Amino acid sequence: MKLFQSKLRVAASVVAICAASATAHAQIYEAGDLVLFFQAPGSDSSTLMVSLGDVQTAFRDATPGTLTNIRNIDSALDTAFGTSWQDFTALYMGAAANIGTSGSTTVNGDVRTSVYVTKSRNSVTSLETSASSVGLAGTSAATVASAINGQNGRLVGDADGSLEEDASASGVDNQNPFTNVSLGIQGTAFSGFPGGVQTRFASGNLGNYSSVTGVEAALDLFRINRTVATNATNAGEYLGTILLANNGDVSFYAVPEPSVIGLLTLTGIAGAVALRRRLKTKQS
Repeated sequence: MKLFQSKLRVAASVVAICAASATAHAQIYEAGDLVLFFQAPGSDSSTLMVSLGDVQTAFRDATPGTLTNIRNIDSALDTAFGTSWQDFTALYMGAAANIGTSGSTTVNGDVRTSVYVTKSRNSVTSLETSASSVGLAGTSAATVASAINGQNGRLVGDADGSLEEDASASGVDNQNPFTNVSLGIQGTAFSGFPGGVQTRFASGNLGNYSSVTGVEAALDLFRINRTVATNATNAGEYLGTILLANNGDVSFYAVPEPSVIGLLTLTGIAGAVALRRRLKTKQS
Protein backbone atom coordinates (compact mmCIF):
# COMPACT_ATOMS: atom_id res chain seq x y z
CA MET A 1 0.00 0.00 0.00
CA LYS A 2 2.82 2.41 0.87
CA LEU A 3 4.52 1.63 -2.43
CA PHE A 4 1.28 2.31 -4.30
CA GLN A 5 0.82 5.62 -2.47
CA SER A 6 4.40 6.56 -3.31
CA LYS A 7 3.77 5.87 -6.98
CA LEU A 8 0.61 7.94 -6.87
CA ARG A 9 2.58 10.85 -5.41
CA VAL A 10 5.09 10.54 -8.27
CA ALA A 11 2.27 10.55 -10.82
CA ALA A 12 0.66 13.56 -9.14
CA SER A 13 3.93 15.44 -9.23
CA VAL A 14 4.22 14.77 -12.96
CA VAL A 15 0.73 16.19 -13.50
CA ALA A 16 1.79 19.28 -11.57
CA ILE A 17 4.93 19.61 -13.70
CA CYS A 18 2.83 19.40 -16.85
CA ALA A 19 0.67 22.27 -15.66
CA ALA A 20 3.64 24.54 -15.02
CA SER A 21 5.34 26.05 -18.06
CA ALA A 22 9.07 26.49 -18.26
CA THR A 23 10.43 29.09 -20.65
CA ALA A 24 13.10 28.71 -23.32
CA HIS A 25 14.60 31.62 -25.23
CA ALA A 26 14.89 31.77 -28.99
CA GLN A 27 18.33 32.00 -30.53
CA ILE A 28 19.96 32.80 -33.83
CA TYR A 29 19.80 29.74 -36.08
CA GLU A 30 22.62 27.24 -35.80
CA ALA A 31 23.06 23.86 -37.45
CA GLY A 32 21.07 21.29 -35.49
CA ASP A 33 18.20 23.67 -34.63
CA LEU A 34 14.61 22.59 -35.08
CA VAL A 35 12.99 24.85 -37.67
CA LEU A 36 9.26 25.51 -37.78
CA PHE A 37 8.13 26.39 -41.30
CA PHE A 38 4.99 27.68 -42.98
CA GLN A 39 3.60 27.88 -46.49
CA ALA A 40 0.27 28.55 -48.19
CA PRO A 41 0.48 26.83 -51.58
CA GLY A 42 -1.85 28.21 -54.21
CA SER A 43 -2.95 31.12 -52.01
CA ASP A 44 0.09 33.09 -50.90
CA SER A 45 3.62 33.18 -52.30
CA SER A 46 5.19 33.81 -48.89
CA THR A 47 6.97 31.19 -46.81
CA LEU A 48 8.26 31.52 -43.26
CA MET A 49 10.93 29.66 -41.31
CA VAL A 50 11.55 30.11 -37.58
CA SER A 51 14.30 28.58 -35.44
CA LEU A 52 13.07 26.96 -32.23
CA GLY A 53 16.52 26.24 -30.81
CA ASP A 54 18.76 23.18 -30.56
CA VAL A 55 16.70 20.07 -31.27
CA GLN A 56 18.73 17.86 -28.93
CA THR A 57 18.82 20.02 -25.81
CA ALA A 58 15.46 21.81 -26.15
CA PHE A 59 13.39 18.90 -27.46
CA ARG A 60 15.04 15.48 -27.30
CA ASP A 61 16.40 16.10 -23.79
CA ALA A 62 13.43 18.08 -22.47
CA THR A 63 12.28 16.93 -19.03
CA PRO A 64 9.51 14.36 -19.57
CA GLY A 65 6.06 15.65 -18.69
CA THR A 66 6.94 19.35 -18.97
CA LEU A 67 5.33 22.04 -21.07
CA THR A 68 7.87 24.61 -22.28
CA ASN A 69 7.17 27.96 -23.90
CA ILE A 70 9.70 28.31 -26.73
CA ARG A 71 9.08 31.71 -28.34
CA ASN A 72 6.39 34.00 -29.73
CA ILE A 73 6.16 34.30 -33.53
CA ASP A 74 2.97 36.35 -33.88
CA SER A 75 4.67 39.35 -35.53
CA ALA A 76 6.50 37.10 -38.00
CA LEU A 77 3.24 35.38 -38.95
CA ASP A 78 1.46 38.75 -39.23
CA THR A 79 4.11 39.98 -41.65
CA ALA A 80 4.17 36.84 -43.75
CA PHE A 81 0.48 35.90 -43.89
CA GLY A 82 -1.55 38.79 -42.46
CA THR A 83 -3.00 39.57 -39.05
CA SER A 84 -5.71 36.93 -39.48
CA TRP A 85 -3.26 34.06 -39.99
CA GLN A 86 -5.13 32.12 -37.29
CA ASP A 87 -8.05 31.61 -39.71
CA PHE A 88 -6.02 31.21 -42.90
CA THR A 89 -7.21 27.75 -43.91
CA ALA A 90 -4.70 27.50 -46.78
CA LEU A 91 -1.79 27.73 -44.32
CA TYR A 92 0.39 24.71 -43.52
CA MET A 93 2.93 24.23 -40.72
CA GLY A 94 5.70 21.67 -40.30
CA ALA A 95 9.03 21.27 -38.53
CA ALA A 96 12.31 19.51 -39.21
CA ALA A 97 15.94 19.32 -38.08
CA ASN A 98 19.07 17.46 -39.11
CA ILE A 99 22.21 16.76 -37.11
CA GLY A 100 24.64 16.41 -40.02
CA THR A 101 24.48 15.25 -43.61
CA SER A 102 26.81 12.26 -43.81
CA GLY A 103 28.91 9.86 -41.81
CA SER A 104 28.22 7.28 -39.08
CA THR A 105 29.84 9.09 -36.16
CA THR A 106 27.64 10.40 -33.36
CA VAL A 107 27.02 13.95 -32.18
CA ASN A 108 25.72 14.13 -28.61
CA GLY A 109 24.03 10.74 -28.95
CA ASP A 110 22.71 11.09 -32.50
CA VAL A 111 24.22 9.58 -35.62
CA ARG A 112 25.13 12.44 -37.96
CA THR A 113 22.46 11.40 -40.47
CA SER A 114 19.72 11.42 -37.83
CA VAL A 115 16.73 13.66 -38.48
CA TYR A 116 13.78 15.05 -36.55
CA VAL A 117 10.44 15.57 -38.34
CA THR A 118 6.79 16.11 -37.51
CA LYS A 119 3.37 14.72 -38.38
CA SER A 120 -0.01 16.41 -38.21
CA ARG A 121 -2.07 16.29 -35.02
CA ASN A 122 -5.74 17.29 -34.98
CA SER A 123 -6.52 16.96 -31.27
CA VAL A 124 -4.90 18.11 -28.01
CA THR A 125 -7.04 16.09 -25.64
CA SER A 126 -4.30 13.56 -24.87
CA LEU A 127 -0.65 14.19 -25.75
CA GLU A 128 0.81 11.16 -23.93
CA THR A 129 0.60 9.14 -27.15
CA SER A 130 1.24 10.21 -30.73
CA ALA A 131 -1.63 10.74 -33.13
CA SER A 132 0.26 9.01 -35.94
CA SER A 133 3.66 7.57 -36.77
CA VAL A 134 6.50 8.34 -39.14
CA GLY A 135 9.25 6.28 -40.66
CA LEU A 136 12.00 6.69 -43.20
CA ALA A 137 11.80 4.07 -45.93
CA GLY A 138 13.42 3.57 -49.29
CA THR A 139 15.58 6.70 -49.15
CA SER A 140 19.14 7.22 -47.99
CA ALA A 141 19.28 8.85 -44.57
CA ALA A 142 22.00 11.13 -45.89
CA THR A 143 19.73 12.25 -48.75
CA VAL A 144 16.95 13.23 -46.33
CA ALA A 145 19.36 14.95 -43.93
CA SER A 146 20.84 16.92 -46.82
CA ALA A 147 17.38 17.97 -47.99
CA ILE A 148 16.47 19.29 -44.54
CA ASN A 149 19.83 21.01 -44.25
CA GLY A 150 19.32 22.68 -47.63
CA GLN A 151 16.01 24.16 -46.51
CA ASN A 152 16.93 25.14 -42.95
CA GLY A 153 20.39 26.41 -43.86
CA ARG A 154 18.87 29.51 -45.44
CA LEU A 155 18.36 30.78 -41.88
CA VAL A 156 22.10 31.06 -41.30
CA GLY A 157 23.04 34.63 -40.40
CA ASP A 158 19.48 35.83 -39.84
CA ALA A 159 19.42 38.19 -36.86
CA ASP A 160 16.36 36.87 -35.03
CA GLY A 161 16.19 33.26 -36.19
CA SER A 162 13.28 33.82 -38.57
CA LEU A 163 13.11 34.30 -42.33
CA GLU A 164 10.24 35.25 -44.61
CA GLU A 165 10.86 34.51 -48.27
CA ASP A 166 8.94 34.31 -51.50
CA ALA A 167 8.37 30.74 -52.54
CA SER A 168 10.52 31.32 -55.62
CA ALA A 169 13.58 31.72 -53.38
CA SER A 170 12.61 29.53 -50.44
CA GLY A 171 13.26 25.82 -50.12
CA VAL A 172 10.07 25.19 -48.12
CA ASP A 173 7.81 24.59 -51.12
CA ASN A 174 10.42 22.51 -52.95
CA GLN A 175 11.11 20.23 -49.99
CA ASN A 176 7.43 20.02 -49.00
CA PRO A 177 5.53 19.61 -52.28
CA PHE A 178 1.89 18.83 -52.94
CA THR A 179 0.43 16.31 -55.35
CA ASN A 180 -2.91 18.11 -55.27
CA VAL A 181 -3.06 21.58 -53.68
CA SER A 182 -6.82 22.04 -53.98
CA LEU A 183 -7.45 18.77 -52.12
CA GLY A 184 -4.63 19.39 -49.64
CA ILE A 185 -2.77 16.22 -50.57
CA GLN A 186 0.89 16.47 -49.61
CA GLY A 187 3.63 14.81 -51.61
CA THR A 188 6.90 13.35 -50.33
CA ALA A 189 8.65 15.71 -47.93
CA PHE A 190 12.45 15.97 -47.93
CA SER A 191 12.61 13.10 -50.46
CA GLY A 192 11.79 10.58 -47.74
CA PHE A 193 8.39 11.10 -46.08
CA PRO A 194 5.37 10.24 -48.26
CA GLY A 195 2.28 12.21 -47.25
CA GLY A 196 4.35 15.10 -45.93
CA VAL A 197 5.21 16.35 -42.46
CA GLN A 198 2.87 19.35 -42.21
CA THR A 199 -0.47 20.12 -40.60
CA ARG A 200 -3.15 22.35 -42.10
CA PHE A 201 -4.85 25.23 -40.32
CA ALA A 202 -8.64 25.15 -40.02
CA SER A 203 -11.45 27.47 -38.97
CA GLY A 204 -11.59 27.83 -35.20
CA ASN A 205 -8.96 26.11 -33.07
CA LEU A 206 -8.17 22.81 -31.38
CA GLY A 207 -9.06 24.06 -27.89
CA ASN A 208 -6.80 24.47 -24.86
CA TYR A 209 -4.02 22.37 -23.42
CA SER A 210 -2.91 23.15 -19.85
CA SER A 211 -1.76 26.78 -19.86
CA VAL A 212 -1.84 27.02 -23.67
CA THR A 213 -5.14 28.55 -24.72
CA GLY A 214 -6.54 28.59 -28.24
CA VAL A 215 -4.27 26.04 -29.90
CA GLU A 216 -4.37 26.82 -33.63
CA ALA A 217 -2.12 23.99 -34.82
CA ALA A 218 -0.27 21.02 -33.36
CA LEU A 219 2.51 18.73 -34.57
CA ASP A 220 3.85 15.49 -33.12
CA LEU A 221 7.67 15.49 -33.14
CA PHE A 222 9.64 12.34 -33.95
CA ARG A 223 13.35 11.48 -33.75
CA ILE A 224 14.78 9.13 -36.36
CA ASN A 225 18.21 8.14 -35.09
CA ARG A 226 19.87 6.10 -37.82
CA THR A 227 22.42 3.49 -36.87
CA VAL A 228 23.52 3.18 -40.48
CA ALA A 229 23.37 5.55 -43.43
CA THR A 230 21.83 3.02 -45.81
CA ASN A 231 18.32 2.46 -47.10
CA ALA A 232 16.10 0.90 -44.45
CA THR A 233 12.83 1.51 -42.69
CA ASN A 234 13.47 3.27 -39.41
CA ALA A 235 10.49 4.22 -37.26
CA GLY A 236 10.53 7.52 -35.44
CA GLU A 237 10.60 7.88 -31.66
CA TYR A 238 7.77 10.09 -30.42
CA LEU A 239 9.21 12.94 -28.35
CA GLY A 240 6.18 15.14 -27.75
CA THR A 241 3.95 17.77 -29.35
CA ILE A 242 4.58 21.28 -30.67
CA LEU A 243 1.69 23.65 -30.00
CA LEU A 244 1.01 27.00 -31.70
CA ALA A 245 -1.45 29.21 -29.82
CA ASN A 246 -3.59 31.94 -31.39
CA ASN A 247 -1.41 34.62 -29.76
CA GLY A 248 1.65 33.27 -31.58
CA ASP A 249 3.21 31.42 -28.64
CA VAL A 250 5.02 28.22 -29.61
CA SER A 251 5.23 25.59 -26.86
CA PHE A 252 6.50 22.03 -26.59
CA TYR A 253 5.02 19.27 -24.46
CA ALA A 254 7.58 16.54 -23.75
CA VAL A 255 5.90 13.17 -23.49
CA PRO A 256 6.31 11.46 -20.08
CA GLU A 257 8.31 8.26 -19.72
CA PRO A 258 6.22 5.14 -20.50
CA SER A 259 6.35 4.02 -16.85
CA VAL A 260 4.95 7.35 -15.70
CA ILE A 261 2.18 7.22 -18.31
CA GLY A 262 1.24 3.85 -16.81
CA LEU A 263 1.14 5.41 -13.35
CA LEU A 264 -1.07 8.24 -14.59
CA THR A 265 -3.44 5.69 -16.12
CA LEU A 266 -3.39 3.67 -12.90
CA THR A 267 -4.13 6.83 -10.92
CA GLY A 268 -7.16 7.53 -13.09
CA ILE A 269 -8.43 3.96 -12.70
CA ALA A 270 -7.93 4.06 -8.93
CA GLY A 271 -9.81 7.35 -8.74
CA ALA A 272 -12.71 5.97 -10.76
CA VAL A 273 -12.93 2.86 -8.58
CA ALA A 274 -12.93 4.97 -5.41
CA LEU A 275 -15.68 7.23 -6.81
CA ARG A 276 -17.82 4.24 -7.77
CA ARG A 277 -17.46 2.79 -4.26
CA ARG A 278 -18.52 6.10 -2.67
CA LEU A 279 -21.57 6.27 -4.93
CA LYS A 280 -22.57 2.72 -4.05
CA THR A 281 -22.20 3.49 -0.35
CA LYS A 282 -24.47 6.54 -0.66
CA GLN A 283 -27.09 4.59 -2.63
CA SER A 284 -27.16 1.83 -0.01
